[in-house]
Amino acid sequence: MTVSKSLFVVLCAGGVFSAALVSSCGGKGHPADVADSAFRAVSEVYTADRTYPGYNGVDSCSLSLRAQVEWPVEFGSADIEPLQAAIGELVFDNRGAGDVGAMLDSFLTATDDYGLDIDNKVVGAPASMNPVAAYERQLSVARVELNRDMVSYNIVDMSYMGGAHPNTYSRAFTYVFEPGEVLTADNLFAADSMSVVFAAVNRQAAYKFDVQPGELTKAGFFENAIGVSPLLSIQGGMVVFHYNPYEVAPYSFGAIDVAVAPWEIEQALTPLGKRLLCVKE
Repeated sequence: MTVSKSLFVVLCAGGVFSAALVSSCGGKGHPADVADSAFRAVSEVYTADRTYPGYNGVDSCSLSLRAQVEWPVEFGSADIEPLQAAIGELVFDNRGAGDVGAMLDSFLTATDDYGLDIDNKVVGAPASMNPVAAYERQLSVARVELNRDMVSYNIVDMSYMGGAHPNTYSRAFTYVFEPGEVLTADNLFAADSMSVVFAAVNRQAAYKFDVQPGELTKAGFFENAIGVSPLLSIQGGMVVFHYNPYEVAPYSFGAIDVAVAPWEIEQALTPLGKRLLCVKE
């Protein structure tokens, strides 16, 4: 196994921000907001990879596993243990008991998950092997946005186990420092207001694909309306709903993001949602 680690530190002070570090409210804060948000952000980036020789029942094969994880270490004075636990749950199915090294090791050694005859005691495909089939899985976790209230990450899990094309599962998620939890539809929206969210998502999907609301099949979707995706995040001051290939449209569409502005769903937001999106009570 090859594992490497690098340190990534951002100091936010005096209005200086990195591309992934913005003030609250999608960068719309006043100078005082920027000064108040000064804090130290520290992440460690882990990369790991391993290749095994094997047999797929017909021919010789190789299985290559690769991962790159941006692991949170410090975000100001925020308690990030729940964030680390959330990454462990969402990315690694809680393997590794919260230790990033153990989680990566579990990812690289769980070869029984792939339905191949792999001897995980043998690492690296010998040059003389020349496998007939080459399979792979690549996993990445990267921070995409940070402010004093929350941090958002993007997860991409791509695998190729034969067939016409790779399969990719992706999602973004937002972790809120106070109250220390992952953002979901349950804590972002009032339970009796989901019809408002549904209508806004479908309006924006129709606008994005240049059709009228209720006519998404004209753009190639499976149905004329799409549901409210549970894969949501806050990015750039918008609520972004994410749909993976085949969920609402053919594979050729790729992953689809539908971004909804706060004013479109204002009446559906919980007090937490209004605070994060800077909507007045």
